[in-house]
Amino acid sequence: MPNTTNRNKRIIGAVASAAVMGGLMLLLGVCVLLDYFGAGGSGPELALVLVSALICLVVAVGVAAALLQRIREVKRGEEDEARKY
Repeated sequence: MPNTTNRNKRIIGAVASAAVMGGLMLLLGVCVLLDYFGAGGSGPELALVLVSALICLVVAVGVAAALLQRIREVKRGEEDEARKY
């Protein structure tokens, strides 16, 4: 197992960037919903608000999925294998 410290740094970097991006998207979605419903919103714009919040949620889920894939890649050492060629 070559250089586990380097792998740990890669995992920490992936988790940190995913936490920032995923957190921002979740925060944006919650802010959109709170702003709309906090202002007593109702009417035809409800669909647009819900779609906007759903898009933010989908992006956050995609970030989490990409994080899991990145962690698997780092643990398998795929970057180290690719450097050989």
